[in-house]
Amino acid sequence: MVSKDERSQEQSVKDKQQTGSPLSNEPAQLERKINVLLTELSKAKQEIGLLTVKYNQLSETTQLMSNSFAKMAGYSERILSDKLEAQEINSLHKQFSESFKINHLLDESHTEGHSVNDMIGVYLLGAKKNADKIIIDAQSEAESLISDSLAKHTGSVDALKVTQNQLEKEVAELSETKKRLAEELKVAKTDSQPFIEKQAKLKREAEQYNEKIKAEAAEYKEQQAKEIAEYTAKEKAKADHYCKKIKREAEELVSKQKKAAQTYYETTKKEADEKFNIELLEAAFVKKESQVKKDIEQIKIDANSYASKRTRDADSYVRNIKREAEIYVSTTKNDADIYAKIKRDELIIEEKELEKRIEHLKNRFTHQIDQLLDTVDEYEEMKS
Repeated sequence: MVSKDERSQEQSVKDKQQTGSPLSNEPAQLERKINVLLTELSKAKQEIGLLTVKYNQLSETTQLMSNSFAKMAGYSERILSDKLEAQEINSLHKQFSESFKINHLLDESHTEGHSVNDMIGVYLLGAKKNADKIIIDAQSEAESLISDSLAKHTGSVDALKVTQNQLEKEVAELSETKKRLAEELKVAKTDSQPFIEKQAKLKREAEQYNEKIKAEAAEYKEQQAKEIAEYTAKEKAKADHYCKKIKREAEELVSKQKKAAQTYYETTKKEADEKFNIELLEAAFVKKESQVKKDIEQIKIDANSYASKRTRDADSYVRNIKREAEIYVSTTKNDADIYAKIKRDELIIEEKELEKRIEHLKNRFTHQIDQLLDTVDEYEEMKS
């Protein structure tokens, strides 16, 4: 029979087995840590997605700005065309001013604050204002030249009118002379030969005077026509030279502005791309990678510590059982050897079960750590 003391000792062993070690809650804590790391990895992927969306929006805005710039360049080339008249250039410039709106480009920007596209838009607006000023100044100077030319031409016309009036006056005087001569001729017919000779002389003088007046009028008319033609050709040459100069200066300015805007656009776009890539790497990987590696190392340490503690607890438990068995054997006289053998067998079985449980826990944590390392490798591949 088993004594009361033996039953109390067996019950104590069973209570200890049911109660377990203080480390029995550590697997759950490790699982929670792994879940937290996986949650952080998911958040990092979401942040990468948001940054990608923001980059796509910036690309769309840049494309919109490029299209507007190409449209402005097309208008500029048409305005500078030698085939266009002044009125057509003025009309085309008005269409350009109405269709190319910098404010529309700035309103379409997806960025916050003063972005790269804002600065390019302001730069292009300044270039457009400079082109407008050049065109306005050219129009004013052309109008001034036209006014001066008209004034000079009006003076020439007035001079022609004075000459015409003078000729008309001389013709009227010649008519009066003819009348006077006719009257004298009538008188002379009744007189002697001297009067007939005088009549012939006066007639010749009148014809000579008439031819002289006609020759002077034709010469004066030819001289005036020549002077007007020379003046017109000279003014036309000056106007052509001025127009070519204005077009050349405008073309050079537009070329410089276009080249400067293109250079500024390429430089700022490159800087924006580099800055975006740096921020993306810093936000998505550097910090997360360091934290994940740190947590993995901690998990390894916790797992090794847990296994070591379980081993120490098992050894201590076996020693306690052995010590209790030895005490029990020493205090028990009847069936001591049989009871000790039974206890030893039970302890060996329990020790093997504990070793199996510890080995199972080690394998479980090793598998979980391998899975987490695979997740980290995928995360590093995403970064590269």
